[in-house]
Formats: sequence, structure tokens, C-alpha cells
Amino acid sequence: MSVRRIVPNINSAEPSASKPFYENVLGLRAVMDMGWIVTFASASNPTAQLSVVASDTRNEPHADISVEVVDVDACHAAAQLHGYAIVYPPNR
Repeated sequence: MSVRRIVPNINSAEPSASKPFYENVLGLRAVMDMGWIVTFASASNPTAQLSVVASDTRNEPHADISVEVVDVDACHAAAQLHGYAIVYPPNR
């Protein structure tokens, strides 16, 4: 299996409140801000990312990590073969 990137999803009551730290201290930039989730990335290494998620905005649990793989169908089939619960369908 070939993994392209792994993004940790950090739980926070107010994701936007994390912007000063990640932008001003670590030099990351917000590359996505949907209010309930903010994703930060490094300008010099765009695959170095993390997301801050407000989990109280959804009924179902949020993922602790997001993983981008080369072949999502093969990865999904392998997870099913090994009996792992699939909480969310693959995102293409």
C-alpha cells in the first residue's frame, strides 16, 4: 500500500482559535477553513499538514487521522478483508 500523506485531526472546541499559534509560531498557513475544521500546511512542504476539528458539530465521531493513499479501493478492500469497521465510506 502506498501512502501519500497522513494528517492528524486534533479536537478543539474552537478550531479558528488555533490560527495564531499554527500561523504565527509554527509558520503554517490555513489552507482550508470550513468553520468546523481548519487545515494547516507548511508552505515549504505542503504534505506536512494537520487539521483542527470541532467534534461537537457532528453526531458521528470525527476521524483521528486522515490518510491519503494511492489506491483507495484496494485499501478499503484490505480493511474489510481484515474485519475493520468502516465508519465512513472512502472519499474520492
